[in-house]
Amino acid sequence: LKNATIKAKDLRIRLQFEGAIDDLKLPIPAKPVLSKVEGARTHEPIKFSSGPINCDFQIAHVVFGDYPIKTETSRDGNTAWMDVVLYSGAQKKINFAEISDAAVIFVLSLNAQGEAPAFTNLSSRNINHWAPGRITATWHNMSLTIPTNPMKTSEQRSTAVAERNGRNPWKIPAPRQP
Repeated sequence: LKNATIKAKDLRIRLQFEGAIDDLKLPIPAKPVLSKVEGARTHEPIKFSSGPINCDFQIAHVVFGDYPIKTETSRDGNTAWMDVVLYSGAQKKINFAEISDAAVIFVLSLNAQGEAPAFTNLSSRNINHWAPGRITATWHNMSLTIPTNPMKTSEQRSTAVAERNGRNPWKIPAPRQP
């Protein structure tokens, strides 16, 4: 990044699967995410499976300025992928300092066949009335609050807040090694 600007013709977040993916079942094409997010909204999960494992990928909140957002799934040979497309088109300069809102919160859940659906309680809410430019997503006994305006990584880390069972998992010391 130079002056908070990149040149891009394609900007996406990709979950990629490689190797022995013959039994990987991805919905192709994936159900699209809203073309533009209006407020906080939880999107339908993208369900996929491989052998005895069921997976759910669900977006709690996504916005990238005024750009339309979509999801895509595809495969080619020994590779398959699921994308959250933030921008795709002619090469252009994208200045993050000029984007008012840019955030993606998602949950990836893996479980054995026969287990209950993972996303029964996923929700997100815009908390702009408490702290401008922040979004909170909650799932079961966890929550994540992040800034929605682009900023330096160090600023993001000091601004984001996670909570699990009433404690911040980022502040819990790592287990001691024997």
